[in-house]
Amino acid sequence: MLKQPPGPPSAIVHEGVSLTEPEDILKAFSCGFFPSEPASSLKHSEVVSEVSCALANPTSSFPAITAKELEDAFLSAKSTKSPGPDGFSQLWLTKFFILIKSYILAIFTLT
Repeated sequence: MLKQPPGPPSAIVHEGVSLTEPEDILKAFSCGFFPSEPASSLKHSEVVSEVSCALANPTSSFPAITAKELEDAFLSAKSTKSPGPDGFSQLWLTKFFILIKSYILAIFTLT
């Protein structure tokens, strides 16, 4: 006989406040698992512009990371690796690399 999975908790403490209403508990969990997009997020065209500017005017003493180097690194990683702290598996990153490449490149070139 299969056991039923446990139901939701009857109460949790979130940010120092005890929550007992199911709707409040759900909101607290959803904020943790699905945080809102950062206010500073750039649109795709802005990211492309920022990356182009950063590549044209490097401010770091480290050599610039090229899009080709980034792509080679991402696509050569084993797709069966476990998710990192962000929850994204290597399989997910590889599958959607073409969509996130400019954002990842911006992270490495603008910091």
